[in-house]
Amino acid sequence: MRSRVLLAAAVVAVLGLAPAPLPRNDRHRQDPTDVAGTWEFVLWETNGSRSREQERTHRVQMTREKFVFVGEDGGSRGEFVMRLEPTASPPAFTWTRGLDKVTLVGSYRLRKGEMTMILTLGDRMQDRPISPERRRSSSSCGASSAEKVRFAMRPRVLLVAVAAAVLGFAPAPLPRKDRRGDDLTNVTGLWEFVECQMNGTPYERTRQNNNADLTRERFRFAPKNGGGGTTYDMRLDPTASPPSFTWSQNNQVRWVGSYRLHKGELTMIFCSGNRVEARPTDFAGKPQWRYVLRRIGR
Repeated sequence: MRSRVLLAAAVVAVLGLAPAPLPRNDRHRQDPTDVAGTWEFVLWETNGSRSREQERTHRVQMTREKFVFVGEDGGSRGEFVMRLEPTASPPAFTWTRGLDKVTLVGSYRLRKGEMTMILTLGDRMQDRPISPERRRSSSSCGASSAEKVRFAMRPRVLLVAVAAAVLGFAPAPLPRKDRRGDDLTNVTGLWEFVECQMNGTPYERTRQNNNADLTRERFRFAPKNGGGGTTYDMRLDPTASPPSFTWSQNNQVRWVGSYRLHKGELTMIFCSGNRVEARPTDFAGKPQWRYVLRRIGR
């Protein structure tokens, strides 16, 4: 059964029942910190909106102290130090990233091989979400700090010991000569626009009149007629999940977005703003802007 609620009291109220206590000799199996292994997403929601794209393209590698988003191709990764508090009610967790500062707080439930997590931006455990209530995200690009994310996961490999036995914990390392293909900052070159959309509607003028000239630090619209083009300073963060970018002019961030680089094709979804955490992340949705580019030269 897919878990949707972390608060035991809410389960009793909604379903009108609770599982019978396990026999004493089986209770050790319910260790709420026994999360080590590789997990697949059953559900990925942000403010009640489901993201099937994220479910399809991401897996999780977990230990008691670490939570790592792994792209389906093994390329993109976002890593957090995780602290579990199984004695809280409901059980709580924090994610920390950089400078030992807690950045996300949440509640979780681990039951019958399925783990459900609800979380939000914040650094105080008492502010974590504990309720099954869903909130729809705004149609605008900006997301508030109260944005709530819910994950439901089931293990691909239940335990590290099992993973080692079946060699399923992580894909085998690529030969060294092929690892460069996983460099998510390898964007230098000339790109053509395959697709350009604004709020889900084709925007042909940009696609027809421009190519894009990229380096790791710059995005330049390159007019096909040879004239000058608008240039932005670009900052890529391949460790974010999904990988993120910003475009700046005069040291001011103007645009924030997410990107995906796969087999010579670059997809960028973005919106105006200066907060990376408010960027669009759903590649299957209708962001303010969506570019799909194909590399045609280096």
